[in-house]
Amino acid sequence: MLEFHENLRDNLGKQITNGNILKLAVARRFDSVIENAAQVWKVNLNVVDDSDKKTVLDYVQDQIKVFKNTRNEAELQGYYKVFRAAGAKHASELKK
Repeated sequence: MLEFHENLRDNLGKQITNGNILKLAVARRFDSVIENAAQVWKVNLNVVDDSDKKTVLDYVQDQIKVFKNTRNEAELQGYYKVFRAAGAKHASELKK
């Protein structure tokens, strides 16, 4: 794990839980990281973070709610579709 993980923050200044790099990529709108993680690198998108009990798809959904009716909503919807197409699930959809 990255040494600086505790210092990762999203675009609202909120700390990214346990330094989840995919959540940071969403928060910072790092399109190439998101696309590569989902389509090229085949990163496991269904990791449930211990601290918030959410996957990256849950995080994107939360961000869509935060940015509803703003210019960011469409971009976040796009991330949601990219992750979904790559097999990402909500924590509630995963076997316990």
